[in-house]
This record gives sequence, structure tokens and C-alpha cells, in this order.
Amino acid sequence: MKTTKGANKKQPTEQRESFVFYRSFKDAMEVLNDTDKLIVYEAIADYALNMQEPHLSGFPRSLFTLIKPQLDANWRRYENGKRGAEHGAKGGAPIGNANASKGNTTTPKQPQNNPKTTPNVNVNVNANDNVNDKSKPVKSDQKKFNFKNAMLDFGFDEKLVDEWISVRKLKKARNSELAFNNFIDEVKKTGKDINEVLSIVASKQWRGFEASWLQTEKHNYKHPANDILGDGLAKDQILKF
Repeated sequence: MKTTKGANKKQPTEQRESFVFYRSFKDAMEVLNDTDKLIVYEAIADYALNMQEPHLSGFPRSLFTLIKPQLDANWRRYENGKRGAEHGAKGGAPIGNANASKGNTTTPKQPQNNPKTTPNVNVNVNANDNVNDKSKPVKSDQKKFNFKNAMLDFGFDEKLVDEWISVRKLKKARNSELAFNNFIDEVKKTGKDINEVLSIVASKQWRGFEASWLQTEKHNYKHPANDILGDGLAKDQILKF
């Protein structure tokens, strides 16, 4: 699959030297073949470093659409950090910024009113909306996604599910919710019984699946009689076997 690089969304004033690449990006790309993986890696790097919009199609386009909001958020943090550094070099925050008032605060030497307490006037006011990527994750009541349970709930045979999961584990495929959804979409495209499709996928030891693969297998099929009587065997002769 080919891709062309689009025009820059923004013109960065300075060249960005690095960006954050999350494990979730890599996990999401596990369902792609090597060619599409490279396309998505390049698209992420071009966009995160240069804000260069990629022209993609198919799975790479869908995957990049999910990743793009995080890249945009990181770009805003990067720009905010640069503005903060510029104001720091000039001697502090710009006039009107809440941080500018911190330099005028003083701590009284003696307790006021209540001798047992000293008012804390050194308040850390942070008007910058920078977010620390290493902050603790917010606890959620949502249950963790279970690949096998999702397959069983959809109606797949448990033995076939266990067999395919073993294949995916051997081939180091991530059993993520995105991988499950992509598999279901491709199974629906075939119009076949879901367990018939899963049986073929497991027997072929495919870590993933695309509906077009079944068509390829069908075109490559060779009747056993051809091995005995030759490839020139007529269709009506084959039907006798």
C-alpha cells in the first residue's frame, strides 16, 4: 500500500527533536502486516515531529485516526512548554498571567491574629495546562477487556477460540480490543459461518485475518485429481471424482 505525504498542517518555528511513542500505539499496530506497519510508523513520526498530514487508506488510515488526537495533545504540550521557556528567559511570566503575581508575595515574620497558626501565602498557582505523562492513571470502573470472553460472547466455538489464541500467543500477537473488532469486521465481510472462518484461520495458523485471504486461498486451490492426471484435466472430468 502506497502513501503520499500531505502538506504541513502547521509551520513549526523550531524543529522538534523528539516525541512520545506510547506502547498502546505498538499494540494497536500488531494486527497490520509489515508493510502497513512501516507506513503507520512513518505517518506518526512525520506528524508528531513536523505536523505533516499523511494521506492514508485502509487499515493504516483508520489506525492513524485513532492515534492522531494523542499526537495533537502532545504537540500542544510541546508548544506550551516552549512559550514558558521563552517567558522564563525574559524574567518571568507575561503580565496578566497568574504566575506573575508569585514574585510579589511575602511570608510575614510574625503570626497574625491566631498565634498558633501562620498563614500560608506561598500559593503555587499554575496557569499552564501542561500534563505530566507520568502521572498516575485515573482508576476506572470499566472492566478489563478479555479477548477470549469477547470471542465466546460473539458465538465462536470455545475449542476453536482456544486453538487460535494459542497460535496468536506463539506468534506474539496482542489480544487487544482493537484486534478483536478488526477480526469481527473481516469475518462479517466473508458472509460465511463465523466458526467456519475461525476454523480456517486456526488451521492456517494465521495470527490475524482479512476477508480477501479466503479468496486468495480459493484461487490457489488445486483438485487432488490434477496431481494424478495432470493440470490439463477438463472441468467435467474433475466433477466425476
